[in-house]
Amino acid sequence: MKAGVLQPFFTNSTLFILLVFAIGCSNKAVNLSPESSEIDSLINKISSGQPALGTNHLSYLDSVTAGKKLNIKDKIRILEYKAGVYNFHIKKSDSAEYYSDSMLTILKGLSPEDYPEEFTKAYLTNGDAHFSNQKYNEAYTFYYKARQNSSIKIDSCARKEYSYRVAMILYRQEKYLEAKDNFLQALRESQGCHDTRFIKYFREQELLNNVALSFYKAGYTDSALHYYYKALNFIHANSQTNPVNAGFNEMAEGVVYGNLGDVLLKSGKRKEASDMFRKSVAINFRKGNDVNDAQFSYLKLATLFYENNQMDSLKMALTNIRTSLADFPNKRASIQWHWLMWKYNDRMNLVADAYKNLQHYVAEKETYDATYKSIYEIDINKQLDIFERQQALQKAESDNKLKQVYLILFVVLLISVIFGAAVLWYNWYQSRKNVKQLQLLNQKINEQNDHLEITVSELEKNAREKDSILKLVAHDLRTPVASIPTLVQLIFDERDENQKTELLQVIRSSCNSSLNLINDILSTSTLSSKPMEKQDISIEAFIRDCENLVKVKVSEKKQKLLINNTAGNGIIRIDSEKMKRVISNLITNAVKFSPKGATINYNIQRNNNNLILSVSDQGMGIPPELQPMVFDLNTSAKRNGTDGEKSYGLGLYICRQIVTSHGGKIWLESEVNEGTTFFIELPLEEDTTA
Repeated sequence: MKAGVLQPFFTNSTLFILLVFAIGCSNKAVNLSPESSEIDSLINKISSGQPALGTNHLSYLDSVTAGKKLNIKDKIRILEYKAGVYNFHIKKSDSAEYYSDSMLTILKGLSPEDYPEEFTKAYLTNGDAHFSNQKYNEAYTFYYKARQNSSIKIDSCARKEYSYRVAMILYRQEKYLEAKDNFLQALRESQGCHDTRFIKYFREQELLNNVALSFYKAGYTDSALHYYYKALNFIHANSQTNPVNAGFNEMAEGVVYGNLGDVLLKSGKRKEASDMFRKSVAINFRKGNDVNDAQFSYLKLATLFYENNQMDSLKMALTNIRTSLADFPNKRASIQWHWLMWKYNDRMNLVADAYKNLQHYVAEKETYDATYKSIYEIDINKQLDIFERQQALQKAESDNKLKQVYLILFVVLLISVIFGAAVLWYNWYQSRKNVKQLQLLNQKINEQNDHLEITVSELEKNAREKDSILKLVAHDLRTPVASIPTLVQLIFDERDENQKTELLQVIRSSCNSSLNLINDILSTSTLSSKPMEKQDISIEAFIRDCENLVKVKVSEKKQKLLINNTAGNGIIRIDSEKMKRVISNLITNAVKFSPKGATINYNIQRNNNNLILSVSDQGMGIPPELQPMVFDLNTSAKRNGTDGEKSYGLGLYICRQIVTSHGGKIWLESEVNEGTTFFIELPLEEDTTA
């Protein structure tokens, strides 16, 4: 096994998350008044202890509050605290969800107008718990409710917490610049927030670190350095004014040092980066500090050991990290540990051990990706916009019902007051007018419903196509890629050079097949996202470019390509690169499904204001039952070529998408064993004649 280029899986920098309202446990007695207006003070005193968290200080909190008469605000604050501890520190999101649900139970039947802060806390806490349990739609629903609550609009602390959560989601979706904007928004909002000094300090230094990290992930290293040093200066200033929080200050420094190491490493300053990683490990690898963050810094340092061929240091680092992972599990760190262990064993020629670590790495990474991939599938801004539209629609329906009630009352009042024919006529006139208004309103609602149905239909279609592509990748890409390690092992074991050459050719074929599939998938994914770039191009130049693209494939199968242009050298306005891909796909298909020595005809002609392009082959033809499916993203219509060439079912789907986007149409005519002709009709401009 030969060592390749190291490609770490773990995030280059650690997102600094501290539960600033629950960081420790103090053993000092706290006096609580019978009416209990001091819960915030109690929790703040508990939070001034050591960074290590557990259930012991929750029991202490229960013992202090036992038998006390607690108001709604105090109950919500205690449940918020417990949910946060279980969610962010003990890592039991089910328990966090239990406590957050209890908050809603307490508030059931109460008005958000009377308890705006409590409702906001309940919504945000429920969103956090559901998000940790990967219930993303439910989480976004609670975040949206928090955004709509009145306390968000008047309380900068509530706005800060909402902006912070949106930023965290965007960061995890790798939308780093959007995340940076929301972190900065939260930082600005924290300036007007009157949190306790302890909570305010930890949230602000966390936001500075996360702004820097977002800049770094987006590629803006200078801005990242600026905010990292700003965070360090902020921490050092607090260390001088609040020495009682020395443990927290030191832990925060350790996180920033590890992140600074990433920026320095990216700038080519390997020695300085190594020093930063060592500082981070020295601080946070101690029990009671942020050990998970230290594990990542230690892995980055181990990566440098590997790249510098310091194998003894690498072995010691991997041993220490493995011991730490046993006490403090960390899924992403475990995946990278197996990667580095594989590279170490590979370089030390311990083939069997290297193979085992590689297997663990692949298995754990697939499990991790499958577990967390769904967060990328939802756009939080679009999701919140959908909630906004739904609420607007509900409000419109409610207003409509209210108007109907007003109308009825108005009619009753008119009947009771006005007598005679004039009253009847006036009532009829008003009724007719109001009915017309209702019809217009209903028409608008129906139009909105139609737009929503079209949007939902498009989303469902895109989802089905995405599922088809994923199935295609799982079925057709996994097999050739999975066979390569086996073939490589056979090459190592084979002594016959001819056999080795054949095996290498098989590997090359598998790689080429996989690469073609990947190119098709990438083309499919960019069809809707990349804008059409139409330009004027001569028909002859377009034909010549298409011929150059396919002549190698035609010659490889000893076939002939005959081009017949009766349209002249007019000008056509198209996206040249995309349309050349269409013609290339059609001619490549003709080559694939025609025997050696066959002739392929490429005809170009003009029909009124349309350009007709056709590609004909002398191949196996397409059975009638498959013809309706060839342009769909449908794996059941795939067939191998005359020489066993692989088909993936994406080429003709791409062709139809491109032709349709040009305002044209594509169709086929085929007979089994007689051949197939594909036709493309494109509109021409009025002045396209040569």
